[in-house]
Amino acid sequence: MREVDIFIQLDHPNIVKFLEYYQDEHYFHIVMEFCSGGELLTKVEKLGRLKEPEAKKIMRQALSAVRYIHEKGIVHRDLKLDNFLFDTEGPDAILKLIDFGLSKRYDPNRQNLRTVLGTSHYIAPEVLLGKYTDKCDEWSLGIIMYIILSGYAPFDGDCDAQILKAVADAQYSLEGPFWGRISENAKDLISKLLEKDIDARWTAAQALEHDWFKHDQAASEVFDLKRESGRHQFVMRNLTKFQQKNKFKREAMEVMITQLNEEELKRLKDAFQFFDKKGTGEITIAELKQVMNEMGLTHTNALLENIISNVHFENKDKIRYTEFLTAAIDRKAYANKEMLWTAFKFFDVDNKNSVSIDNIRDVMARVGKTLSEEEVQELMREIDFANGGRVTFDEFCKFMVAEGINEQSIRFTEEDEDDTEWHEIGLEKEREINEVKIQEMKTQPLCIGN
Repeated sequence: MREVDIFIQLDHPNIVKFLEYYQDEHYFHIVMEFCSGGELLTKVEKLGRLKEPEAKKIMRQALSAVRYIHEKGIVHRDLKLDNFLFDTEGPDAILKLIDFGLSKRYDPNRQNLRTVLGTSHYIAPEVLLGKYTDKCDEWSLGIIMYIILSGYAPFDGDCDAQILKAVADAQYSLEGPFWGRISENAKDLISKLLEKDIDARWTAAQALEHDWFKHDQAASEVFDLKRESGRHQFVMRNLTKFQQKNKFKREAMEVMITQLNEEELKRLKDAFQFFDKKGTGEITIAELKQVMNEMGLTHTNALLENIISNVHFENKDKIRYTEFLTAAIDRKAYANKEMLWTAFKFFDVDNKNSVSIDNIRDVMARVGKTLSEEEVQELMREIDFANGGRVTFDEFCKFMVAEGINEQSIRFTEEDEDDTEWHEIGLEKEREINEVKIQEMKTQPLCIGN
């Protein structure tokens, strides 16, 4: 299950989200984030080729995903148009990298990779020689950029053998009437990625700093700051007030995020992009400080470190993508009884309308996380399992707000929302459950005797 082991490590806005896995008598089943927008390949086939601004938007996201996995010591080895999906069908759809079946952990200090694999049009020349590094992914990104701008592959042939021979020769053209309409910056970046010399080939991190991406960035910077800073103040308020340390509670909150409607989720994703100034897929203290300065908010280093500490579950100095979404979501969203019910039923694996500590253990393992015995004991102290060793929906709702919020917050122009009547939400759902049970009893035949 190498693919699952890799997926568990990944948390980036441009990488498809791993949700859980389970096993039956014959197979392992991996449950992933649903992407309704289709493949990048389908979009290119439909349009023929993409205009340069659209290609730039796509390449920025693809490079960000590859930079992230390389920094995590993972090489994909099968980057191609087919392995990028769009999360929605809309014009602002987010690109998602998928299929880590050929991926591998890579340590540049140990030795080169040797297994020859990949897809003929996208494979790097050095892979054919059986001696390559993670820069084989950058070559594939260069192929993708070439195709989406031109509509055809730089290396082609009537069969795989001819294609691979052309790849090995690494001779391609950026000349002719068509390429005359493409900017010099775009062509230069392609040449940096389709560099046969591995040492000279640019990394994804270098490519993201290329002038092609910076050309139109400065013109919109002032406009973006004025518009975006005000639009995302609600996120900063929620970040400063967030204080949830329990693994089980965080997992329940992540389930609730998946229940947000498209508009609400887009607001949070847009906010993450605004905070993630360098496009790394993680937010640092420096980036958090920059955003607060842009918003005109006073802050101290202690406050910044406190926000990072509360939002980030592990002992690190960065906020990951899902951690950001969990902390940034408006607390009113958690007042939605259907979202609470969905999260509750996610853990109610035996469908008894209650949750046991064993249920929680099983689900946490299924999503690639484990609870230590110390965490289990802490959980049992926080939730009352006295009712036959199980927790009702009402008790679950009360637990979801038991830790409260961080009092060390910033003064904002908007008034904070009133607390939600969580207890009433729980009672209402409990009444609905009881009504269903009563109706079931009425419809069942009466049995007397043995």
